[in-house]
Amino acid sequence: MVIVKNSANYRFTHKSLNWKAKHYAMYRTISKFFAKKQ
Repeated sequence: MVIVKNSANYRFTHKSLNWKAKHYAMYRTISKFFAKKQ
């Protein structure tokens, strides 16, 4: 039971970290785009 809970927890953490990384990459791309426009 504990092992299953931990693996589910790990998967959730991995997903949220992945989302943050994607979000950050998108944010950086947008800020680069605006920096070029100015």
